[in-house]
This record gives sequence, structure tokens and C-alpha cells, in this order.
Amino acid sequence: TRVSNRLVFSEPKKRSTKNKRKIYSDVLNSEIWFESQKEEALDGSYCSFIYNDEVGKTPSPTDVNVRWSIQKECLAKGSSIVGKCMMTTTVEDMEKKGGANFKKIWDKSDHTKKDELTGRTSSGLYRMFVPADYGYMGKHPKTGVPFVDEWGYSNRKAAKEYIEQKINQLHGSDRIEFRRKYPLYEDDMFLVDAS
Repeated sequence: TRVSNRLVFSEPKKRSTKNKRKIYSDVLNSEIWFESQKEEALDGSYCSFIYNDEVGKTPSPTDVNVRWSIQKECLAKGSSIVGKCMMTTTVEDMEKKGGANFKKIWDKSDHTKKDELTGRTSSGLYRMFVPADYGYMGKHPKTGVPFVDEWGYSNRKAAKEYIEQKINQLHGSDRIEFRRKYPLYEDDMFLVDAS
């Protein structure tokens, strides 16, 4: 009932006045909390699930690649994996906002390159790329065709056409920034300005 910095899904033990014995309820007995974005924030903790949002926008001096090496240990007991992690992001500036550090994790998460002994990628994660034309909200300004229909299915052809038109109207660093924010292809995520 009092939320400060964590949600605790447990119930206090109750005593029955008749039989003077404890009554236990079915509860989750789990917690949800947040930590700072510092590299060592979860060091020494045990977690069953870690969610890192906007990893590719984590500003310096925090190195998300180093942070992941610490967090990975919180999800394992010895060689056994006992927890999972999800990292989501769009990638911003590669140098200033941590995109280059996130790319290190991305490169080590290629599911086609697994360790023969463990069957895992070197990062312990798998890549998942969702192109911008998938789930793009709104409708095409000229045709009025919705990008996502009433059942939640994406009209990827219409969305892709719209995004490509927007890209073609931009130049230089504006174009690169837009392609990173709305990538149609995996290579678009890590574009850098030639200068």
C-alpha cells in the first residue's frame, strides 16, 4: 500500500485467534524495483528478470557493455542461467549517447555465432530487430491508409513508403538521425555522420 521505490507482492502473515496458528495466502512473493543507470547498480544482487530500456541512449560515462557484464552475473548461479534480460532501444548519437557501447553488445549477440561448449552467444543475449514500418502508428497523409489496422496488423508497405518519403526529404545529419530513429534495415541503426 505504500510505494516508495519498489513494488512488493507479498502479504504479511496473519494469526488465527481460534486455533492460534499461522494462515498463509497464495501470493507472488516477488518485487519490482528500479536502479540507477550506473554500471555497478545491481552488483551482488540476484534477479530473475532485468529490463533495460533505451540502452542505446545511455550517456557517458556509463558503459552499457560493462554494465551488462555485471548484470549478467545477477541472472546466473554458476553456469546455470536462472534469469532473463531484455534490452530495448533506438540508437541515438553513436559517440555521445552510448550508441557505440550498445553496438558492442549487439555485435556479441549474433545467434548464428554461438559458443560450442555452452550453445550461447558471447554476450548471452540474442538480437531482435523490429523495423520501423512494423507497428508504425498513424495513417498515410495522402492516401489515408492506416499503417496499423483495427486488429493490430501492420500495413508495412504503406508505412515503409511514408518513412522512405520522409527520409528522401532530409539531408546530411538530419537524414542520418531520422534513419537511426526509424530504421527500416538493421544497418540503419548504427549510421554515423561521415564528418
